[in-house]
Amino acid sequence: MPLVYVLTATPGESTGVESALATYAPRHLAVRSLETGPGKLNAAMMATKIISLNPDVDLILGVGTAGSMALNLKAGDVTVANETIIGDWREEDGSGWRTAAYGSFDYGQPSEKVEKMVIRSTSPLILKFLAAFDADCPRVRTFSSDLFVGGKELKLQLGQLFGCQICEMEAGALAHVARRSGRVPWLQIRVVADTLDDALADYFRIEKDMVQILGAKVLAAIQLLDENWTAFAS
Repeated sequence: MPLVYVLTATPGESTGVESALATYAPRHLAVRSLETGPGKLNAAMMATKIISLNPDVDLILGVGTAGSMALNLKAGDVTVANETIIGDWREEDGSGWRTAAYGSFDYGQPSEKVEKMVIRSTSPLILKFLAAFDADCPRVRTFSSDLFVGGKELKLQLGQLFGCQICEMEAGALAHVARRSGRVPWLQIRVVADTLDDALADYFRIEKDMVQILGAKVLAAIQLLDENWTAFAS
């Protein structure tokens, strides 16, 4: 039976998602939900443990809240991503942002380096799922940073530079570990909990409502995977 791990970062995210998943009993999947703790280090440690102890894991589904980096995304919008950039490998000089691929010291102009920074999940399972999942959920690229990215100007600047529409703190680590494993597909489902003008305080104010929206979409994703796994994985 295919094994799917659903990973959240915070207690609020975990409670909302697990409550939603508790209403459904998959017939063709084994689904396990775990809370990693916030940030890329926690996410990387948990993903590494999962893959090491479960050689037959078939999908890592990272879910949680995110910040908007685009004018067209508002609080409550649910996004789906199979592309992410680890955004902490950057520095600012007199002419603007300089970037480098994760784990590299080869700094250069953003136009030359951004594409090398993108981590993609492109297995048949992921691509077929994306084609079949709720069309109202925008397909995005995530900007994954251990720092809370705040302020409209910075969000728009980084979003435009890296081609990202949302920012969060774990996707890059999950994607990196899955890619290094050489075999585990990954996917991100994220609900926008802070818009361009919101600050960290606004996030905590609306987190409870946002994770309920998230939980409903994660449940829909699990149902879709459960009903179509054989077709998606072939």
